[in-house]
Amino acid sequence: MREAGFTVTGTGNAPHPGRTTVTYPPGLADRAAVLASQVPGARAVEDAAAPAGEVTLVAGAELDVDDLR
Repeated sequence: MREAGFTVTGTGNAPHPGRTTVTYPPGLADRAAVLASQVPGARAVEDAAAPAGEVTLVAGAELDVDDLR
C-alpha cells in the first residue's frame, strides 16, 4: 500500500478476516472509497466504532496481493 502512495500506520492480523473490507468512521467515506477502489473486491463499510480519523483495510483470504501491483 505504501508503494501505491498510501500512508500505512500499522499492520496486524485480523482474527477472522472473511472478505476484504475497508472500514471507516463517519465522515471519511471519500477516503475509504479511494482506498477501496485500489483494492480488487474490497468493499467500504462505515463503522461508528472505527478509530477516529483512520481508514482500515482488512485483507480477506480472496485477496491476491499480486493484483495490487
